Amino acid sequence: MEMIRRSRQHGVPVIAAGEDVIVGFDQPRLARIAEQHNGPKRPPFGVFGANAAEYASKHSDQITLPPGMKGVYVGKVREGSVAARGGIKPGDVITGIAGKRVTDLSGLDRLIKSVRAGEDVTVGLYRDGAYETIPVKFSD
Repeated sequence: MEMIRRSRQHGVPVIAAGEDVIVGFDQPRLARIAEQHNGPKRPPFGVFGANAAEYASKHSDQITLPPGMKGVYVGKVREGSVAARGGIKPGDVITGIAGKRVTDLSGLDRLIKSVRAGEDVTVGLYRDGAYETIPVKFSD
């Protein structure tokens, strides 16, 4: 019944891996799913944050942003995480990852998911009234 609910199919085979549902034998999709679940795991980024513009509007005593600025305000950084080892600090505003702009938390999550284990990327951020770029490495 679960397969019928998820795939809307009564035939077999139906393969489910996480949110992916494959009806029938689709070798390219199976290979992509296998690749996602195999190999070294990317360590977590380790940032707890909020959408910067919203946070700044509610906490103007803690943070002032340039007009129109978007990004992710960093509230906490998990000790020993990728972000901590890279030098990201509470109070930073993340504005980009790997050359792509970050406008909100969901955008940051999407970009982080695209980074592979062991990959070096740059993080653009706004800190103490200035923009800077710092390298981070997604490895343990």
